[in-house]
Amino acid sequence: MLKRAILTSMLLAAAGTASAADSWSGWYAGFNAGQGSGDADASAALSGNWSVETVATQTAVLDALSGKVDGSGTSWGLFAGYDHDFDNGFVLGIEAEYGDFGANGDDVRSVLATGSGLEYTVGQGFDAGDSYSIRPRFGYAGDQVMVYLTAGWAWTDVDFATVLTETGLDNGYAKIGGASKSLSQTVLGAGLEFRFGGNWSGRLEYLRYDGGDVTYDLDYAPGSTFPNYGETVTQEFQADVIRFGLAYRF
Repeated sequence: MLKRAILTSMLLAAAGTASAADSWSGWYAGFNAGQGSGDADASAALSGNWSVETVATQTAVLDALSGKVDGSGTSWGLFAGYDHDFDNGFVLGIEAEYGDFGANGDDVRSVLATGSGLEYTVGQGFDAGDSYSIRPRFGYAGDQVMVYLTAGWAWTDVDFATVLTETGLDNGYAKIGGASKSLSQTVLGAGLEFRFGGNWSGRLEYLRYDGGDVTYDLDYAPGSTFPNYGETVTQEFQADVIRFGLAYRF
């Protein structure tokens, strides 16, 4: 609901102020800051000696490993781009950005295997850092306000981690795993940009990052028992950013 309200307010503001467009053509550069929120959805597969365990035990492990981790943090970025303002008020441009996504999160959950007394506890987390993107944008401009849509591609560095332990009867099974990857994602969004006068403008922007996953195997922790059991985890990352920006137009 919040995202929808923000996008609606952008469109209403632009509709109320757009008129015969003053020129927005030219190069610009600036910085932004805001709030980033992300989530990592996990799924899992079992191999090796898990096949000799009961269905209830295998289901419990898969349920424990397959969860969703939410996280958030402060994001910032530096951007530069070029806009071309057409005579009818429409604006077509392209923008490149480098930033720190700033979202991280973790979650711990436990599942009891029915009838066995075995309880499996999983800790999972992610940490999203450097992000690069290139995004065309299409807008409609008035004298002081431009509303725009944007879509493009992003590359986001994300660290993932999983810890699996048996905390019930056996209390001797412990596995750990993780991966770091630069995820290739699509990014979609909308924004509202205001001209303050002179060469400065400010913006309010919402972006949605989608796609990109990583798959890794869990390894035995030191001292762990029950050899030849295998777990493979896949985590997929999505994120949202709401932020303010300030740009200088050359």
